[in-house]
Amino acid sequence: MPFSWKEIKTPALSFFKQWEDAHYEDRQAKPFLIDFFEVSGISKKRIASFEHNVKKYGNKDGYVDLFWPGFLLVKMKSRGKDLCRAYTKALDYFTDISESDLPQYELVCDFARLELHDLKNDTVINGAATDTARVAFMFERYQQLTSLLPTENAKPPRRTKNHGGA
Repeated sequence: MPFSWKEIKTPALSFFKQWEDAHYEDRQAKPFLIDFFEVSGISKKRIASFEHNVKKYGNKDGYVDLFWPGFLLVKMKSRGKDLCRAYTKALDYFTDISESDLPQYELVCDFARLELHDLKNDTVINGAATDTARVAFMFERYQQLTSLLPTENAKPPRRTKNHGGA
């Protein structure tokens, strides 16, 4: 069950402060995602695969930043990059994911902006925050995502072959 704002306010604000200057997908995506989920009490051992190797449309190699089979696929981009393009690129990964493992949600993020796509219901929660509203905006996205997480009693996600380790 997701925490209330009162329960995670201090760690959430600390998280956002720690990552406010993050820019680089290559160096910062994995630690950002680990910290993001740990704010809600989900350790990296429960998060599934980082840098999950897949064949993209056209039989080219690709890597999903975070893959939680049946639940979530995350595509991180460097700050300021086109999130719409990232979303479309991530859909190319679906050709190599089994039907039972297709995620219900896709999250694209450039450290300052988040877009959470509900693929089952064809809806999106998105937007860009001004600097002054950044913490409130990011927490709102955070609450929306964590409200979708499996409950404590739910079976942990299946671990899949992982390229690069968790």
